[in-house]
Amino acid sequence: MDLRWRPWLTLVAVLALAGCEAEEIELEEPPTARLELDRLVLDFGTVSAGTSLTREVVIRNTGNAELTLDDVFIDGPDTFVLDETFLDRVLAPEESTVLAVTFAPIAHEAAAGTLHVIPGDPEIGAGEVTLEGHGLAQKI
Repeated sequence: MDLRWRPWLTLVAVLALAGCEAEEIELEEPPTARLELDRLVLDFGTVSAGTSLTREVVIRNTGNAELTLDDVFIDGPDTFVLDETFLDRVLAPEESTVLAVTFAPIAHEAAAGTLHVIPGDPEIGAGEVTLEGHGLAQKI
C-alpha cells in the first residue's frame, strides 16, 4: 500500500465512525438489603420513678432486596422494655417499620443500654442505638 494514502484512509475511517452512536450500557446493582436506623441515640431524658415513657426507632430497608430482621434485643437494665410485636419481620425494599422502646425507671438512677437490630444476612451488619435515661425519685 502506498503510504501517501494512509492519512486519507484514517480520515475516511474516522468520518465513518463519527456517524455511529455509542451504545449505552447500564450496569445493574446486585440485589442487596440495607439496614438503616433513623437515630443512633434514643434519649429518654428524666422520667419519674414508677412512671414510663415510650419512644420510637424507625427501621428502614434502603436496599433493593428484602431485609429479614432475625433478632431485636436490648443489652442493659430491665428499665428499658422492647415492644417485640414485629420480630421475624421482612421489610421490602424502601419499606420501614417502627419499633417502640419504653423506659420505666424504678429508682433515682441513670440508665444506659444498647438496642441491637440483627438482620438475617450477617454481611449486612447489625444496627445499634444507644439508650439513655435518668430515673427521678418521687418526692415524699
